[in-house]
Amino acid sequence: VLFAFGGNVSPVNYSILGEYFGRTVFARLRGALGAIGVIGGLTPVYAGWIFDKTDSYSIVLMTFSGLAAAAAFLLLLMKNPQRHISQMPNHPNPQ
Repeated sequence: VLFAFGGNVSPVNYSILGEYFGRTVFARLRGALGAIGVIGGLTPVYAGWIFDKTDSYSIVLMTFSGLAAAAAFLLLLMKNPQRHISQMPNHPNPQ
């Protein structure tokens, strides 16, 4: 059941990625996001190592809370890119 909710995030993310940045850079951005996801997969190892050293998850929670806050701030700074109508899907080129 939990996978069903989490599994729906990727299609939405990639759909937004394609709509926001366009098709020309979609593959490169998706690859970059995949690489970041692999790095994110190491988070439990990092959390376990920190817990073994400190007997607390406080450092882990502060680290990733800070990263999430920074990501949210950067997201707020993003502006919608302006594309010419000929670059938009389902629009004929103006003559």
